[in-house]
Amino acid sequence: MKAVFIPSPKQVEVRDVPEPEPKDDLVVVKIMSSVICGTEHTMYNAAVAPDIVGAGGHEACKAW
Repeated sequence: MKAVFIPSPKQVEVRDVPEPEPKDDLVVVKIMSSVICGTEHTMYNAAVAPDIVGAGGHEACKAW
């Protein structure tokens, strides 16, 4: 699957990552589109951005 990473300030990369697996009482939900929130915006502009997935969670939505 594709994931958006913020590897350094003002830089965004789309990378292939393994599909997550459901376990225990959790499910995997397919996200069709997403937006960024203030946290990702802050990391994007940070003096030292962590190399993390800039993945929407509570912002997830489906495009119709």
